[in-house]
This record gives sequence, structure tokens and C-alpha cells, in this order.
Amino acid sequence: MFLNHISKQLHLIPEDPCTNVLLHFSLPVKKILVGQTVTFLLDSASPPPRITLPTPTHVDWTLECVGQGFSLPIEDHATIDACIELYRRWLFDQEHRPPPVADDASQGFIQKMLKHFSLLFGPRRYTEKDQFDHHARLCHKVLDLFTRYARTSYKSLSAETWEVWLRLLLGITDCLFLRTIGGESEALSQALASHMFQVVFESWLLSQTRSNEMWSTLATLIKNWLHVMALMVEWNAICSALAGRVFALLYGPAEGTSQVVVRREQVSSLSLADDFVFFAWYRMLHIVGNPNALLDPRIYLKAMEGVQSLVSGFLNVVNRDNSKKPHRRVNGPDGNTILHIFGGWLFEALKLSRPNFEDGTALAVETMCDLFHVKRHSKFDRLYLASYYDSLADALQKEGKVMLSCLLHSKHFFADELDGCRVLLPHFIYALSTQLTKSKSGVSHFDQVRGACVRILASLLSLPAYYGQTRLHMRLPREVQAREEAALAVEILSRSAGPSESVPPPEMASYAAVRLSCPPVEMAPHGWEGSYSGESG
Repeated sequence: MFLNHISKQLHLIPEDPCTNVLLHFSLPVKKILVGQTVTFLLDSASPPPRITLPTPTHVDWTLECVGQGFSLPIEDHATIDACIELYRRWLFDQEHRPPPVADDASQGFIQKMLKHFSLLFGPRRYTEKDQFDHHARLCHKVLDLFTRYARTSYKSLSAETWEVWLRLLLGITDCLFLRTIGGESEALSQALASHMFQVVFESWLLSQTRSNEMWSTLATLIKNWLHVMALMVEWNAICSALAGRVFALLYGPAEGTSQVVVRREQVSSLSLADDFVFFAWYRMLHIVGNPNALLDPRIYLKAMEGVQSLVSGFLNVVNRDNSKKPHRRVNGPDGNTILHIFGGWLFEALKLSRPNFEDGTALAVETMCDLFHVKRHSKFDRLYLASYYDSLADALQKEGKVMLSCLLHSKHFFADELDGCRVLLPHFIYALSTQLTKSKSGVSHFDQVRGACVRILASLLSLPAYYGQTRLHMRLPREVQAREEAALAVEILSRSAGPSESVPPPEMASYAAVRLSCPPVEMAPHGWEGSYSGESG
């Protein structure tokens, strides 16, 4: 006896024809049976469970009766509340637990109670305004009970019970968040979203399941829920928590956390086996698939925030690697190692061009630029360098947030002197010319962007003297070269390193910088890095 969606639509748990005895009884009869039964069992004046429910048959009959309470209309919320309380006592309070439940080595009665809870999450029709609030409150109450039971009993539950419970959670979640639902069910889904996903993911980790079938089922069903923001928020929190523990296991106790610490409004700490932490981190990282396949720009941005947080975690370990901290065991990962994990997603993100996805793409640009800057001393694989340059070339030709993010976070690009970095000279010159010729009203974060542009430009001023009369080819798309700003960039390069001219003096490069700066007088705003200040043109 459990939610129909679990068996009929998802086929996660087969139906037992010997249960649901009261299914075809009339609603008034069900209300009387359920109400009278739970009232008697909860009454302190009633005989104790060892007297009223001494055998498994007695308990089975009672469960059949009480279980029907979770499918009653919400107008009977007081009776449903009583059913939840009775099961709470049987699960947590040994004094109130019937002997057959306490002595059940197979945990069959526990599985039945967990199944009955799922009935509460089925769709309801509300005839009064406050019934939705009652329904949401009851569901939250059961989810709180689930969380508490998982945290206190995860070591005592059998693998079979865990599998049944996880399948129930998957079925409940899928019933709530399928795209086809609407109206009152949609409202309930929104009210339960954050809490539901917290219970699912935390219970999943506490089960420490390694079943390929279970993980594959989760990966399949999660595709139905990718339109829900709360899922991505929880995915970020879980991946970050597992990564924190991974850092401690890989790089010593000075890094990361001693447990899996999930940071939400209420922080929770999970004690998991070390080998399972590695297994779960990899599986969880890939459980939502490729973030670049997400179809909602807001959810895509949230996914990229999670990727950035994970990359930053690895980079922070690297940054502290050379300090004199105790307990240091091994060196941190180099740039290639981080790219093995996240490079595919980031490179693809920089190459994609989708309307309304600029925020997520700009964040991917920031993450990639930070990675290559912090790990500039790594001997990057040539394929990764080529992919990075190819991605930046695209980003520097995209108007808007993507180009701005590239300029803001690549101000050290040429100074880092990565192998072959000067192949992007034309693309940077083009991007600089488009931004430095704009007025303050035309650029968000104007001062920061302009400061980054000047820093990049300053790192290029010595190149004419270095290259002499070598021609610098501008390999930009035709539509880009046709723009007025691109024409200015070509003029600068031709003045700086034309084949028919002698090497220009430093004043020529300075003149080019002033031509790009445009305003006749410009002072360095407070907060700029470096010592640049404008002079009269």
C-alpha cells in the first residue's frame, strides 16, 4: 500500500495484492475505522502495545487500517496528524513500539510504515482555502520525520530496507516534479521542493548504496526534475560537501572537513566511510549530466555557480600548498588534473552561444580564466591550451557579458606567458577597441572593465619593439572586421608592426593606447590595480 505512481508509472516497487484491504470500503467507513483506531492507540488510558498488539497478525491488521489514513481527504487533517504521530512513536520510541515491530529482524513492518507515508504526497483536491496549507504542513512533518529517522537509524537499517525507502523517495519526488503536473499539485511541489530534495540526497548518502541499478535509476529520473531550481541548489550543496571531505582525504586534515558537511540554512554533518566518499562524489558530480544541456538559463547559471565553487576549492588547496602548514601530505593537483574533471564542461560552455544564457557563460569564462591564471606554472597539456585559446577567441568576439567577463578575468593573460598565448593578440586588440571606445553609460562595471583593459594593453606595449617588422595577422571573422572598432584595431597593429615600416618608437605605442582610450583626459579611478593614470591627449 503506497503511492500509485511508484508502481504503476515507474515500476519501482511491485504491488502486493494481499495489502490495501480497505481500498474499496466507502470513505465514511474508512474515516471511522482510521479515526477510532488511532485515537485508541494514542490514548494514554489505553492498554500498552504489548497487550493490544501482541502478534504480527495484530500489527498487520492495525497497519492496514492506519495506512488508509494517509490517503484521506485533507479535510481530515487531524486524523492524518494522528496517524503520523502513531508511526512516529513506533519508529522512535521503544516504549510505545509493539513487540512484533521491535522483534522484526526483516524490518518488514518498518518498510510498510515508510510505504504508507508516501500516500500523503499524492494529489489532493482542496475544497477550502486553508486545506492546501494543512497538506503542505503535513508533508513537511513527514519529511522532517524522514530526515530524523535517516540520521538516527542509518546504521541499523538493512540494505533491503534502504533500497525500499530510496525507491519510495524517488517515486514521491517524481510524482511531485513531473513537468506534466499543474494547478494545485504544482503549488504543493513548489512548497516542498527544497525540503524534498534535501531529504532525497541526504538519505541517499546515508544509505551508502553502491548499487549500480539504484544510481542509474536516480540518474534516469533526475532528468524529469532538471527544471526545478531547488534540485540544482541541493546538487551544489551536496557536491561541495563531498568535495570538502575529498580534499581532507587527499591533502591532509589541514584542508577540507573531517566529515561531509552540507551547508544549508541548517548545517548537517554526515559521517560516511572514506571509500564511499570518493565513490559518491564522482557519481553525484555527474548525476545531473552535462550542465550545458540544461534548458533554463537560471538553472544553468546555478549549475555553473556550483562548478565554479568546486574548481575554486581545488585552486584554494593549490594556493595553500606551498605554505608552511603542518600535516601536509602531498602536493595539490596541477592544472591538468582539474581540467580532467571540469575542462569538458567549461570548454563547451565557452563555445556555446545561446540567447539568455550569457550569465552562465560569463561565469564559465571567469572560472576558466581563474584556473589557467592560478595554475600558470603547470605544464598544461597542449590540447587543453588549444581548447582554452579557441574558447577565449570565441568569447572575445561576443558582445555583452561574455566579453566583459573575459576582459575582467584575463588581465594577467599575457603576463602569465602561457605557451602560444600571443596567438590571441588580434582577438584581444579587437575586444579592447570595442570597450575602450565606449562611454561610461554603455558599459556595466565601467571602471573595473576599463582598468582591466588598460592593464591588458599595458602588457602589449612592448611587443612592437620585440617583433620588429613581423606582420601580425588579423584572423577575425569578416563581420567582426567590418565594424568600426575592428578597423581601429587594424590601424593600431599596422602602425605598431607593419612590414613596410621601421620599428616604431615607444611613443607610437603610447599614442596607440591613447587613441584607444579616447577621452582627452582620464584619471585612474580609486580601486584600480596598477599605477596607470591618464595624461592629456
